[in-house]
Amino acid sequence: MKSRTVGVKAGLAVGLVSMLAMVAHAAEIQKADNTDALALGSSWVSGVAPGADDTALFDGEATPTATNWVYGLGGDVVWGGIRATNHVGDLIVTNDGSRLSLGAGGMDPAVKGVNWDNQVSFDVPITLTAPQTWLAPGGGSYFWRPVEGTGPLTLQSGWFAFYDPLTMSGGMNVAAGVHVRSNAVVSGAVSVSSGGMLLVNKPVATAWRQSFASGSVTNDGTFVFGRASGGSPEIAQSTVSLKTGDRLAQAVATGDRNRGRVNIRENDVRMEGGAIAANWWYLYSGSYADTGFRLFGLRDVRGLWQRQAGGCAHCRGGGRYVGCASFSYWHCEFRGPAGGVGNPRRRGAGRAR
Repeated sequence: MKSRTVGVKAGLAVGLVSMLAMVAHAAEIQKADNTDALALGSSWVSGVAPGADDTALFDGEATPTATNWVYGLGGDVVWGGIRATNHVGDLIVTNDGSRLSLGAGGMDPAVKGVNWDNQVSFDVPITLTAPQTWLAPGGGSYFWRPVEGTGPLTLQSGWFAFYDPLTMSGGMNVAAGVHVRSNAVVSGAVSVSSGGMLLVNKPVATAWRQSFASGSVTNDGTFVFGRASGGSPEIAQSTVSLKTGDRLAQAVATGDRNRGRVNIRENDVRMEGGAIAANWWYLYSGSYADTGFRLFGLRDVRGLWQRQAGGCAHCRGGGRYVGCASFSYWHCEFRGPAGGVGNPRRRGAGRAR
């Protein structure tokens, strides 16, 4: 019994020493006031580049000559996290063929920006080595190369835009504003939290799984086919098709107009066997067409919805039509069922109840 106690104490001592060593090693490493590649020790105040347990800190007070931070990696780097503060311009990491690997510290370039509309741009592939959370500055964060790794990745606040594939085994949780553009396709589970907004706005016609490889998105916030209200038109009007097995579903049934909501703006949505369940629908521009299934969550919706200029002559779609309203624009409003959702019904198979 005594030997076991001694062994337990020894094990605890070794664990404590290891923990203290990790704490002592992990640090914020501050960027020096130069444009040296980020993999080099000379690029950092301490003369040593950040490592896997360290946070790379970009501090505007320490780099007073930089109106924008524009750097190459200069080699593959592995950091514990990224933080930026007191910055007066944009943070841009250019493509030189190198890779950034990022640990549990995630990314927070949104701290104490001098200008509210600062942007962050990463033109390098990123590997996630641990579950993590990212925040974005007021001007948004742009990711032009693939993001992959374990995850889950939580996009917590601000605006993000992705242009290449996102492949995370742990999936992605959207609590911010997130654009899926160009070649971006998300592999793994995708969920939109209350208060989050996920937008698909691609320049060409696409199938649903060309944006969401699993075929399924759970929405407790707002899902947008197209662009955000008031946003600059990043795309030409294009078509998104949902085929058999594809599904966009609200997380819970609620009367809250900002939960489980679907907006269609400058996109044409085509149902070709898929299912969409929503608490609220808003058709601002573009169209919705049912080419074989009824709209999941509404009653007696057939054919085509299409908002007409100056009015909503083609909005009315059946028992769940709420109205056509104008604030600074006309839109059509529909409400889903008060409790739960039913199954999609084929035309000719009877009325959806």
